[in-house]
Amino acid sequence: MFRGSSLLPATRLKVDLPEINFIGIRVERDTGRFINIPLKDSKLREQTGVNIVAIRRGEQTITELSGDQKLKLGDIVYVVGRPQNLEILTNKLEVT
Repeated sequence: MFRGSSLLPATRLKVDLPEINFIGIRVERDTGRFINIPLKDSKLREQTGVNIVAIRRGEQTITELSGDQKLKLGDIVYVVGRPQNLEILTNKLEVT
């Protein structure tokens, strides 16, 4: 998923973080602890240990997230974190 950059030497782009994963999670719920609540109020990072990198909403990809951004039904949330923390968030966003 990492793309090369002409601004940085290729050696700086090497990533070796085996305990960290980057995944996309589809929001399948329309209510919940993190749904339709501003990110700054949801305490998502504190509750799950996961960082949101981007949100895909329809044809739009939101990469400049603000604390006022909300997760909505149908969003794909791109997150980074430890596998066990990603599982916590997945369980809160997806219908099991």
